Amino acid sequence: MRRSRFLRWGGRLAGDASIRQPQHRARTAEATPLTEARLLTEARTLQQIIAGLDQLQQRAEHTRIIQSAGQRGYLIPEEDDRVRQGLLAYRNYRLALYEIILQLEQYPKLKPAGLRLKAFLVAYAAALTLYSKSLRLDELAAKSPLIRGKLNEPEPKFDLEEGFFDDVMSGFCSLRNYGLILRATWFWTMRRRAIRALARVEPEPWAGLEKLAVVERRTVQSALNRVLRSRLKLGWRSFWQTAFKPVDRAQYDLRARVGGRFAGAWVHPDRHQAPDDATLQALAALLQPGDVLLMRSEGKLTAALLPGFWAHAAIFLGDREALSALNPEQAKEAETAPHLGFVIEGVSPCVRIVSLKTCLDTDHVLVVRPLLPPEAIGEALSEALLHLGKPYDFEFDFNLSSRIVCTGLVYRAYHGRGAIQFHLIKRLGNFTLTGDDLAAQALASGAGQSAGFAPIALLLRRKSGRQLARAPRRIHTLLHRIERGWRPIR
Repeated sequence: MRRSRFLRWGGRLAGDASIRQPQHRARTAEATPLTEARLLTEARTLQQIIAGLDQLQQRAEHTRIIQSAGQRGYLIPEEDDRVRQGLLAYRNYRLALYEIILQLEQYPKLKPAGLRLKAFLVAYAAALTLYSKSLRLDELAAKSPLIRGKLNEPEPKFDLEEGFFDDVMSGFCSLRNYGLILRATWFWTMRRRAIRALARVEPEPWAGLEKLAVVERRTVQSALNRVLRSRLKLGWRSFWQTAFKPVDRAQYDLRARVGGRFAGAWVHPDRHQAPDDATLQALAALLQPGDVLLMRSEGKLTAALLPGFWAHAAIFLGDREALSALNPEQAKEAETAPHLGFVIEGVSPCVRIVSLKTCLDTDHVLVVRPLLPPEAIGEALSEALLHLGKPYDFEFDFNLSSRIVCTGLVYRAYHGRGAIQFHLIKRLGNFTLTGDDLAAQALASGAGQSAGFAPIALLLRRKSGRQLARAPRRIHTLLHRIERGWRPIR
């Protein structure tokens, strides 16, 4: 009676905190009869899942990502992907565990007794594993708010929803779920002798699951205080998000609307002159897929507000045939002017593909080429296309990958490939990469330093007209002058 009152109280306190579960699978399982052969298959599947989770946990505990990112202040793209891949693998294992639990949750009603014990042992071992691995995940995430934020960030590329990690923690610290495990522990205690006998008579695979249950149930039983603390923390975090996150979101939406409204605004429209077709064709003839275009439009508001000279960046994708090889659907929908080719760029309101002519409606252009083999450039372009459609990031927060700024697209496509390494610089509270930082990398190649990019062409608008520089020495001379404060049309 005392235990049932505790479970009712725990259920009221937990409310809807238990994690969303694939309930549709339970109905499917009811229609399929449980047999000895099927239970044996489920037990062996569970052993494979446990082995995979153990390997995943070892990699997480021995990785230097938490320490390195903490010292650096941000995650590099490779670390970002590794964290997401680990979370995706955990999610897949977790869903597989839930499927086993839901299929076997009716174990008390099964007959004969031997079948009931086997079904219980598989379901109990799966539930304890699910609980203990969530505990380990929470312990790792608690070491780094940066990692915790990344675990909650949505990422369509990895099919991860926003707030997934908090969903996991809701299930972990739900007293309802904890109460269900206690009820199963009671079943275990009442039938402990029969379970031991089953493990002796049929050691494979029941002895291993019995041993796992002995170890993990101690972890679960000793974790009640941890569950209560986590529940309080999660409740406070949920309250904080409920109370203040809408305000933060509203503030960002306001900034996004204002930024989007003025992103293409001109302070002095008369100072801008679009390049003619002959100039565009001369520049387009020099381009190769993967080239990075740095641009500046005189008189544009963004040029006045953003730091440095080069205010925008884009990546050249090639002609329609090259785009079709990368993304056939986008090639069908892309703009015309295939003789000039296409670029991908992060602009308000989202990352998009446009024609080179549309992109180069600007005054000054610097083309830098990644010093990579063709296959690496192809991988970089494929990575860039994965961010297509993501909203523009008006906060310039490179720790986020759910929103992308123009140089962020270059960063995520190329960082860590070959000799290309970007070192983000903290500006106004965020670690960022500017167009001038990219130009500086190209300048390093002319100084004999190790660099990931080489300058290919520099198109400047002067008072006397357009000047297209192709010689590396001339390009470096002009870039050094710009770096020192010289402006071409003054």
